[in-house]
Amino acid sequence: DAGAGLYRRFHELASRSAHLYSFGVIPRKRVHGPSFLDCFNNLDDTKNSTTEFYTNVFSLDEFVDTCTTRLIPEMTHENRKAYTESKTNVLYFFDFNSARREQFATDVRDIARKVTRGLKFITVDPPSFPDVPARVGLRWNFPAIALQNNGDGLMYPSESSKDITADFVEKFLRSVADGKAKPAFHDYENDRGQHDADAGARRHDEL
Repeated sequence: DAGAGLYRRFHELASRSAHLYSFGVIPRKRVHGPSFLDCFNNLDDTKNSTTEFYTNVFSLDEFVDTCTTRLIPEMTHENRKAYTESKTNVLYFFDFNSARREQFATDVRDIARKVTRGLKFITVDPPSFPDVPARVGLRWNFPAIALQNNGDGLMYPSESSKDITADFVEKFLRSVADGKAKPAFHDYENDRGQHDADAGARRHDEL
């Protein structure tokens, strides 16, 4: 490993990012054993490991990015598209208060771990992204959550509630899965379809 410059690359990475994260080196128990990296994300209580050091010149940086990405991140202008155009279902949490957004991320992280492959979570500050609540069918009344369901292409907004807990989220997701939740814009689409059908019938009668 030393000959391949792994320690040098690790040291350079640590020097660049020392103001953000803590780094350390622990001797291997076996002298000739493989080197590996462990990363602990204290905010989400998660751990990642890798031995893929030579995939490309950015492999260490990519590993750090993976490690430090929050399980439930805050929407930014950089990551917005990855969620609004995601092929995976997305659960949005909207609230004006940053402390409550952070608390939500902490409260539901166990749920997020269970469904990490089929559902992504993200918190949103409504004034920073005023079009997103409207896009998922929410009125300007927060806190609230909404599900972007790519399975049926519909948006499912929740009622506003001051107490959006992990239990609230689980019940909401269950109501969507059971077909009990009402999708946004559903009435509008049905009414428009009925209106078009009625108009077509009238045109037929006139003929």
